[in-house]
Amino acid sequence: MPRNKELNIVFLPPTDIAYRATSVSRLLRTHGALLVLGRRRIIPHVTIYASVFPQKNVAAVKKALTKMVRGIKPVRLDGTGYKDGERGYILCTYKKTKSLKQLQKNIITILNTLRENNIRPKDKKNFKKLPPAQRTNLIRYGSRYVETTYSPHLTISKVKGQTKTALKLLPKTNLSFTTSRIALCNSGKNGTCGTVIASWNLKKNK
Repeated sequence: MPRNKELNIVFLPPTDIAYRATSVSRLLRTHGALLVLGRRRIIPHVTIYASVFPQKNVAAVKKALTKMVRGIKPVRLDGTGYKDGERGYILCTYKKTKSLKQLQKNIITILNTLRENNIRPKDKKNFKKLPPAQRTNLIRYGSRYVETTYSPHLTISKVKGQTKTALKLLPKTNLSFTTSRIALCNSGKNGTCGTVIASWNLKKNK
């Protein structure tokens, strides 16, 4: 068994939004898609925080999140459209609100020590090539995308060809939603969520 495990804490969109995102993703199959969303294998999600943790600490991560989620209120994610995410990624981006930034901060606060200063091997290899802000985030939090570099998004696909051409194929689809579930997932290839370890429903605002 590997000593470390890559984990992803995410929002899982409601069923109707997941279905729309999957339908849009499948349109890119004929455009050399390397990644196509599905309801079981490559799950539609919006990452809050992803990093590497010792295998021995996975249960503690789950326990900490279980306790924390009790106090988390639903967050509104308003889509800002599709975007070329570089390296062939097609993203649906969302507004980075104050409540979303605070939630990420709170999750990192309870989980960062459990990381035990681990960093993904890929990030270690490319460390010197990264922008200063991302290098700082990796050292402090084990993730490149925290605070100013965090950009909430739902990955639609990854394509071989020109992303600008792929973007033109996509219909105008509203993927905005109010979050109702947070999940702890195993991180897969290309930043995907392969399997859900645990998920929690958020209490609705009264």
